[in-house]
Amino acid sequence: ASFAASGKGIVWAVADTGIDGTHPHFKTLRTLDLPDGLFHRDFTSDNPDPDVASAAALIDNACHGTHVAGIIAGRT
Repeated sequence: ASFAASGKGIVWAVADTGIDGTHPHFKTLRTLDLPDGLFHRDFTSDNPDPDVASAAALIDNACHGTHVAGIIAGRT
């Protein structure tokens, strides 16, 4: 808050266990919406289909990646 940083317009990445795309924290501010040309990607398997890889990135069975992403996309 001391630097008046809002985080608007920043694209961030989390290399972790995935992100729960249905979690309400991300729906409120639409922080998982990406600009044109970018997509979510699951790098844990070699899947050439970007739609499948994108969908897999928004599943987090371990919850750790969701926790980390929530901190990054949080608000005061």
